[in-house]
Amino acid sequence: MSGIGELRSLVKAAEDNRNIYIKIIALAGLVPQFCLAVRRLHDMDKDDTLAYVFTALSVLNVITMDFSLDDQSAWENILAIIQFLIGLYLLFGRGTKGDNQYGADPLED
Repeated sequence: MSGIGELRSLVKAAEDNRNIYIKIIALAGLVPQFCLAVRRLHDMDKDDTLAYVFTALSVLNVITMDFSLDDQSAWENILAIIQFLIGLYLLFGRGTKGDNQYGADPLED
């Protein structure tokens, strides 16, 4: 029976390592996410405060990421909804027409 117990502990250790690697990759992906959010906000003639909030929520999501099939807590769901709404705003928000304080309109000829 000790062989089965050792096998279970090895599987658990492998799952923990996998979770750490996934979190590291997800955190590394937040750098381009932040840069693109700042660029998009500047296109809408807004400052980059919302990009900091969006990235901070993403960091919290990644750090608290749980790979089990258990139910998530209510605050994790609220964070995900807020992050989703900010993402929709960044995706579908209308950019300024013409020049703004961050530069010329890239779509003008």
